Amino acid sequence: MRLRDSYRVPLLLLSCFVTALMFPRACTETRVGFGALLPATAPLTGAESPNAEATLREQNARLAHEVARLEEEHEASPTKAGPLANARIVRPAARPPIAISARVRHRDPSALRRSFLIDAGRADGVREGLPVTFGGSIVGLVVTVTEHAARVVRIDDPTAASTLAATLITAGEPAAKERPSGVARGTGDGEVAVSLLRRGDARPGDIAVTGVGNPLVPEGLVLGEVVRFGDDDRDGSHEAQVRPLRDLDTLNSVFVLRMDGETLPAAATGLKR
Repeated sequence: MRLRDSYRVPLLLLSCFVTALMFPRACTETRVGFGALLPATAPLTGAESPNAEATLREQNARLAHEVARLEEEHEASPTKAGPLANARIVRPAARPPIAISARVRHRDPSALRRSFLIDAGRADGVREGLPVTFGGSIVGLVVTVTEHAARVVRIDDPTAASTLAATLITAGEPAAKERPSGVARGTGDGEVAVSLLRRGDARPGDIAVTGVGNPLVPEGLVLGEVVRFGDDDRDGSHEAQVRPLRDLDTLNSVFVLRMDGETLPAAATGLKR
């Protein structure tokens, strides 16, 4: 009795499998086994189907399209540069102060006032309330302005016109530490008194600088060095006596600072002669 044709291939595969298990070396030498039959049976499994290459090309095309789409979304995203870039957009950097140069033309001869005149005025961008500096120190405040001149009250002037918010800084203290603050006002004898302080807020050698509260006066301008500290009148409010770092009697050239960033006339640039 003859076997049907449909049983021939399964029986052949089974015989090769048994032979490979029992005689592996012989199969290797004679190239008998599944490896030798795979090319002949490949059309049955579809491994070398004519559509396989077309399918691979289609998958690569889809992948390339997706990559291009993601790149476009990344370029259009407002956060692609990271949180720092967004912070710069929300909080633009503050403009630096504008310095208007001026020369001291006249000093007040009165023994009751401490002031001087400068040769820069409204035409140069000067206005009332602006701080006047020399180096990193504040030396006075503008009190009156004309078209081409201004009167400056020195920080040691005993009138209320010299009043400023002040902060005391101790060398070597942490920057994050809350620093003591008070009110500075001239004494009329070349010094500045910072009042409304508490015991231990200051000591000789500390530096007094301008504090916060006045939008026209930047924080951190040097008022001077603490030379004495105490409660002389024993009222519970301590006071620091501050000596300016600059000789206010010999100033020849100064700068008026503006914090508003407005465009100034051309006359405001360069030192006065």
